Amino acid sequence: KLCLMRTLAVRGGKTFSVRAENETLRRAYVWSHHIYAKKKKREIPELAKKLDLTGFCSTGKPGFIIVEGGEDKVKRFLVTIKRWPWQRLIVRLQEDSDNGRAFGAFHMTGAGGGEKNDLKEVRRIMEEAGIGQHFETITGIADLRS
Repeated sequence: KLCLMRTLAVRGGKTFSVRAENETLRRAYVWSHHIYAKKKKREIPELAKKLDLTGFCSTGKPGFIIVEGGEDKVKRFLVTIKRWPWQRLIVRLQEDSDNGRAFGAFHMTGAGGGEKNDLKEVRRIMEEAGIGQHFETITGIADLRS
């Protein structure tokens, strides 16, 4: 199991790292029919931040969410979002990582309301993070023609 480092703020603006013993780094890849709702666009990053998760959410049709962090926190994230109303939401893959986090923060990207998602952008983000090998798994698309 990989031990994660957490940075905690202390008084006076000074920070220090605290090791979380035996906490597995988990990454989850989620596909959604679409992510258009303003409420979801607001609550997904809020929940990720609250749970100290990194990754990204790409809005539009289809929508994608990749989160990573402590195993229990990723599970809580997934349980929470599964309770929300979705046309279709599938956790396509979960993996434990020995290579540390692929993302330094959680960010939002993607299309506006009612628009198609830019799959080339999703692939670029995943490849830059070193997880591009899972693009086909999360999107169901093997080849993007230029």
